[in-house]
Amino acid sequence: MYLYTEQWELAEAMAHNLIDLYSLEPNLNEVFLKESTETIWQLKSGVAPRNTQEANQLVIRFIPGQKYALTQDLLGSFEKGDLRYTNWVGRLSNSDHTSTLYFPHKYKAILTETERLEYSIQFRVAEQYLIRAEARAQRGDIAGAQKDINVLRIRAGLPNTTASNLSELMDAILQERRVELFAEQGHRWFDLKRTGNANAILNALKPNWKVTDVLFPIPEAELQFNPNLLPQNNGYSN
Repeated sequence: MYLYTEQWELAEAMAHNLIDLYSLEPNLNEVFLKESTETIWQLKSGVAPRNTQEANQLVIRFIPGQKYALTQDLLGSFEKGDLRYTNWVGRLSNSDHTSTLYFPHKYKAILTETERLEYSIQFRVAEQYLIRAEARAQRGDIAGAQKDINVLRIRAGLPNTTASNLSELMDAILQERRVELFAEQGHRWFDLKRTGNANAILNALKPNWKVTDVLFPIPEAELQFNPNLLPQNNGYSN
């Protein structure tokens, strides 16, 4: 909440408190296991042991028939040698290798036994480093922001960031958020919206994109029930 409302001092303080309570999982292949040291909040299904919703929906097991493949734009955003690509991106080809799909492979435990090895993670401490980095950058703490970015880059097998001013650091943070948090809770979409970058980036990627697409329309039934909600959001008829 503090991040999205640009209350930088409070965002830094809250992220700092959480970083003190949880430790980053050093092994990327164990980040999403239920015992991961960096998990802040995870959801356990109340039914018999089964795969997480993420594993069921995102892990591609056959071709064709899967609509959640990663885009080439995302795949191309990883730096060479980024261990997150190596460990968190899976691929599957058809029998004659004429088609290959790439998919999020953060959740890996496809159940063949009775014990559930993964729960659905909602918050993890890696995000808190990026929140604190952004808050520090906005408050002029360049060295502190660099240090937080580098914690995740080092775990990913990458060199320290070269960003050295607010503009460069914001670009670096958004890049790290993209490759660290992909396929988690829609972070990329919300990051583009809150930073005012949605139109510039999505207009080039989506043929039918309109600047007003950053908002949904207010439901007609709600407008009829409460006319005080008018006017309708731009781009939609009243």
